[in-house]
Amino acid sequence: MGRPVLVLYLVALGVAAGCSSPDGNLEDLASRIEPRLSSIQRNVFDVYCAQPGCHVGFASESLLNLESGNAYENLVDVPSVQIPDLRRVAPFRADDSYLIRKLEANEIVGEAMPRTDIRLPQKAIDVIRQWIDNGAPPD
Repeated sequence: MGRPVLVLYLVALGVAAGCSSPDGNLEDLASRIEPRLSSIQRNVFDVYCAQPGCHVGFASESLLNLESGNAYENLVDVPSVQIPDLRRVAPFRADDSYLIRKLEANEIVGEAMPRTDIRLPQKAIDVIRQWIDNGAPPD
């Protein structure tokens, strides 16, 4: 198989998988994550969301790029594509944030997130809730 064909095959394989399986250990995720964007970025978005076929680049899923340096401006106080009356992240209001609803699979359109064979532990989601309820500061 030539190099360009191999590269295209690997890219297609990543897209066909939907989102890659995370390398992180779910058992200790809640102990590693802090209610700060940089910690959420490093431990959740980078591992579970900003993966090929999901929330990376210009043509990301739901136009939501969660790569480092892009997540804040694409999340905080931005209307959800699926439910425009909801903000993706509504500062000080985690219950009204579509991100939390997608993570908890509660009153959503489409699939729960992350779109893999795992669910984030509720304790980790609670840390993200705390960040939002603290006003979702950029750090």
